[in-house]
Amino acid sequence: MTAYRFCRTDDMARLVEAHNHCWLPHHPGEPPLTLPQFKGLVRERHLWCSSCLIALEGEEPVGFLHGCKRQRETLLHRFAVHPDHLRRGHGRHLLTSISSKLAILGPPRLVVEAPAEAAAGLGLLRACGYREEETLTDWHLADTAPPGDASRGDEAPGSLTIPVTAAELHANRLLEDGHPSPAWERAAPSLLALGESLAGTALVQEERIVAAILYIAPSDGQEGRILQLRGTDGGEAQGSLDRLLMRLLQRHPGRWIFPRALPEEPAVESLWRQGFQPAARFLRMAATARPA
Repeated sequence: MTAYRFCRTDDMARLVEAHNHCWLPHHPGEPPLTLPQFKGLVRERHLWCSSCLIALEGEEPVGFLHGCKRQRETLLHRFAVHPDHLRRGHGRHLLTSISSKLAILGPPRLVVEAPAEAAAGLGLLRACGYREEETLTDWHLADTAPPGDASRGDEAPGSLTIPVTAAELHANRLLEDGHPSPAWERAAPSLLALGESLAGTALVQEERIVAAILYIAPSDGQEGRILQLRGTDGGEAQGSLDRLLMRLLQRHPGRWIFPRALPEEPAVESLWRQGFQPAARFLRMAATARPA
């Protein structure tokens, strides 16, 4: 008989075990999740153990769900059922259990950023009342030098670039999420939670910030991550984004990703011009929590 239970903080090791036992058989190329990485998700993505479930048959985890919670919504970060236990209702039970809990405790909005090719997972989500809201796209740059004249990354006349943090942008009301909201990883709470591990540069003209970029530079063979590229100066914004992005690529050559971009983001045009290519696609699915 299968037992389903919500977790506590002292269940972190079991949640890591359940993830690796149930997720990795579906994704054999991925490295196992570690406990320090799980704790990083708690800090940076606001993963709540009380919004996580494990399905157990005896001592064996046969399914799991990891939930990240913020004031307005809960992200179902990952969920999976072990291949030997598929088509027994475990996935639906995990989804309906978190929905029932949040219908009482809130927030009632549930979201999932699901790979576009995950037909089975998307079918389950749709059967449980989830509907597609947005398409998100990863943009990648291979380990090559950026195109164009290197001098184009310099400051334009009357402007200068300065270091900036996510907290400073937030204090100047330049980190507020728009509508539609960005992917969970690039939303304001995630950027603020990264603290000093997130670097940034702002373009200043006439004593005001007109554009900013926030990033984690490539290191130790890992690709860099651009998590914010936004302008504030209307018609001149695109040129400002181009200059900031080119400057970054010149100073930190290597592989880069701009994860889960919305198609209408102005950053996409700059990414394309600097040689980034679209790669993985994700569908943002959303539902309203309902009691069982």
